[in-house]
Amino acid sequence: MAGYKKRVREAFVAALSNGTTGFNAALGAVASTYDIPPFTLDFTPQSVNVVYGYLDPEEVEVSRVFEFPGMIMYSTESVDEHALKPAKFSGFVNTVIVFYLRYRELDDIVNSGNAPDHGSNFEKYADAVEDAVNEALYNGRSIMAALGVNYIEYRADRDPIQTLGDGHVQILTFTLGTTVHVQ
Repeated sequence: MAGYKKRVREAFVAALSNGTTGFNAALGAVASTYDIPPFTLDFTPQSVNVVYGYLDPEEVEVSRVFEFPGMIMYSTESVDEHALKPAKFSGFVNTVIVFYLRYRELDDIVNSGNAPDHGSNFEKYADAVEDAVNEALYNGRSIMAALGVNYIEYRADRDPIQTLGDGHVQILTFTLGTTVHVQ
């Protein structure tokens, strides 16, 4: 086909990586609300904390494909609804963004390697990330529309915190629906 899934992923990266309204700026803006230090993600192809591709969570832990906290982005399903004719593709594309929060690394930012500072509130990191993603995608709608991608659906899920390797990990999954038309 005409690279429609690639176009959608590129639109999400453009929205999330925007220096003014993207994820890093949004997390920086909400960090004080949650009493956490912000972290940043590098969305370039050389990134050490963002991976483009579908990886099993156990593979992420075993292979150490990125530094924590980190993010994975991949496309799942697509449906050509023939909404616009003629078009090579005119329909729906699902994209998944998965954040891996390792609490040891997040706590090290706060304490420079000392004991954890989350107390009994593990929710603050996940809440802050979810708010930052939501804000970045809301603000990025015009960026995405300029690339021919209309962001229409958002779902956020949290896995329970579990011990993996040498720390506590929580996985946040964002399933994002879009429409795209490729002539």
